[in-house]
Amino acid sequence: MAGHGHDIPARLDEIAGVPIVDDWWWLEDDHHPATTAWLADSATSLSSYLDGTDLESIRAAISTEMDRLARVDAVLPLGDWYVSHRIDQMTGTSRIVAGRTPETLDRVLVDSTTWPGSTPAIDWVVPSPSGSLLAFSISERGGEDGTVHVVEVETGRVLDGSVPHTFLAPISWLPDESGFFVACSAWPLVDAVEPRICRFRLADGHLEPEPVHHLDGAGAAAVMPDGVTVLAFGGWLGQRPVAFRRLDDDRGWQPLLAWFEHVFLGIPDGDDLVVLTTDGAPRGRVVRIPLTTARDRSTWQELVPEGPDVIRALTQLPDHLVTLELRDGEHVIRVRPTDGSADHEVDLPRPAGLDVVFAFGQVLGEPRVLPTGPTSVEFVASSWNRRHVRYRYDVVTRELVAITPVDPVDEAIEAELRSCTSPDGWRVDYWVVRERGRSGPNPALVVGYGGWSIAQHTPCYPNAARALLAAGATLILPQLRGGGEQGWDHWATGRRQHKQHVYDDLYAVVEDAVANDVARADAVAFVGASNGGLTAGVAVTQRPDLWRAVIPVVPFIDLLGSWRSPFGGKLAAELGALDDPAAVRAMAAYAPLRRIADGTHYPAVLVDVGDHDVRCAPWHGRKLSAALQRATSSPHPVLHRERRDGGHVVAEGRDWSVWTAFLIRELGLRADATEQHHEEPT
Repeated sequence: MAGHGHDIPARLDEIAGVPIVDDWWWLEDDHHPATTAWLADSATSLSSYLDGTDLESIRAAISTEMDRLARVDAVLPLGDWYVSHRIDQMTGTSRIVAGRTPETLDRVLVDSTTWPGSTPAIDWVVPSPSGSLLAFSISERGGEDGTVHVVEVETGRVLDGSVPHTFLAPISWLPDESGFFVACSAWPLVDAVEPRICRFRLADGHLEPEPVHHLDGAGAAAVMPDGVTVLAFGGWLGQRPVAFRRLDDDRGWQPLLAWFEHVFLGIPDGDDLVVLTTDGAPRGRVVRIPLTTARDRSTWQELVPEGPDVIRALTQLPDHLVTLELRDGEHVIRVRPTDGSADHEVDLPRPAGLDVVFAFGQVLGEPRVLPTGPTSVEFVASSWNRRHVRYRYDVVTRELVAITPVDPVDEAIEAELRSCTSPDGWRVDYWVVRERGRSGPNPALVVGYGGWSIAQHTPCYPNAARALLAAGATLILPQLRGGGEQGWDHWATGRRQHKQHVYDDLYAVVEDAVANDVARADAVAFVGASNGGLTAGVAVTQRPDLWRAVIPVVPFIDLLGSWRSPFGGKLAAELGALDDPAAVRAMAAYAPLRRIADGTHYPAVLVDVGDHDVRCAPWHGRKLSAALQRATSSPHPVLHRERRDGGHVVAEGRDWSVWTAFLIRELGLRADATEQHHEEPT
């Protein structure tokens, strides 16, 4: 593979005064002869490599854990029906199923395996206020370019008409079910990411656009309970209420919180918003903000002051506020009556986490605690040694009820929260998870992200990594800067010109784990996806000496060429703007493709991309693979996996199977040990 493209001249660019030499530009062209030949050779090399692993046993063990995880899927009561959106984490296929009771969901409303198109998947489902209709989004080939349809729950009939080019933004129904608002684009996402708030109506069983109430540039909309006020959301995390308008007057869209820098996550409440914000409170506080005077802080009313814990999400009930908070690396659910009486915490098995898929993390405001009645909420909780359970909690009676099966504690797993110090003095916490009795030093897998204020590592049963633990690996799960585990400052000191702090934190954790006999120095691996894939690319090029194996997954690698991607311009909030010379110089200092040096002893590398990933285009990973293949002087393989009809976040369990096989082989783990965890779920 090293010979492909050697006779193709490099491309010379200049970004904000910084010269860029790109030897691998041709890998951006799917149809370039050198690209197709390189991809064919990559597929052959990977297939040959995996033939020497016990991939099928590993896949069976992970599939068993994913089957258990499916038991906690939410079941929504909709009139006379109960409905659930079921996703197969091993295949990426999905269904919307219905039944007359929660236990008998035996009627399929929508099935991705029978839907027309190329490898379609159901992205999300939103019921209408009465539950008689379901809006859902279908995308193809892993591309996340969704098309919205509406199905009648009672009949299963899919209505005529659809909304193309939506991205991760569910619709918001009007209370009378006459239509909804949604963010969509006029172009496919592979060409441009330019969302626009649009209104669609239902008429005589047909879905059609209304040429009114549009707003360019916002990524989501929400209709307030009064049915006439609409919020538009945007900003760098796509969740800030940036504008509003009333449908019963002609004043158009009014600015709301667009001019503020900090986090604002709003819940409609009458003529106000109840808002979780970091404005004036790095760990978060809750305030009430009138729509009409939002710009005037003197009109805000503080409902929940900043405390020692980090508030990450907010749910409102008629007489209570429920907050999801982080304390010492785990989740806490706190209930606060709006009458000012004393608050309390939900009594969960500790340590507790509300993530669902291991190492996936959650963004600010992600609704992990959902209202199910005037005094009740539901959520899924687990821990490092407790599999996931869906709970219902009554905030008045304080009764916590498990509504899905509770498995015995996995006594084989133990975990501890450790800390170390980064070179600039910042404290970095990290979880160590391993099988009991493996005190170390052991082969270790580090999983990291470090960006976008995502809190990645809270206690979560390691469903996808259970086979690795059984094979003898220790998991090291750092809370890197750039994440949100410790509030606004934790993110701010790891973004833009401070991005190197993320990587310094990572290296400090590995060195601390080795020094304290947690990890074996010659057997440390790293996995990171998306922004974590960038972290992996930086880690392997800045500190190849630390790693025995690295897996960059759907990575964003070519920072200075990102303007050629539709999503490139959306990354300025995290990485910096490409028209800012200072930002470009900062990116150039750690950009992986600029640091790869011929003759370096690089570790084993498996780059994993999806060929239809619209967020991190596959050519980012291709360039990293090709450059490392040409430069490395070590005997370790540099492999490239390009999933056909694959995207950014599809079939997580299937992917972990391949990564696990690679890590077991490269770290010298016990492949036969995974079989003992391949038993059918009870």
